[in-house]
Amino acid sequence: MAGVCSSCHLDLDEAFRVETERLKLEKELAALKAELEQHKQAMLDRIRDKILPYAAEAIEMVKLKAENEKLKAALRLFLPPEGNPPEDWWCPECHEWVSGHHVTSQEAHEDCGTILTECQPKSKNVERAQAALKKGDEDAP
Repeated sequence: MAGVCSSCHLDLDEAFRVETERLKLEKELAALKAELEQHKQAMLDRIRDKILPYAAEAIEMVKLKAENEKLKAALRLFLPPEGNPPEDWWCPECHEWVSGHHVTSQEAHEDCGTILTECQPKSKNVERAQAALKKGDEDAP
């Protein structure tokens, strides 16, 4: 008989075998943890490579949409309200209808000096801007 361990009272050969098995299992566990970490990193790399470009594109689209909304709001500020005008001229600077009595012979608003010719409800520029806004509103989700 080989002898008995004084602390655990196991047969020394059995204690040696158990300790050897424990060390072997610890090594296997460490190797499995390292392999798992490699797989985890590979998956993260694949996710980064496949998803991040789309995420960046989505963020850019959100930014562009927000910018588009700001531009549309700014454009609306300078366009005359739709419908029949209560006065003769629209002033995009003052955001109001102006009587012909307050427009100079050069078609400028007397109060602010803005040239009013190309910003009237029937001007081609205004019609194109209003059509673009309508199309943008219809295309919005």
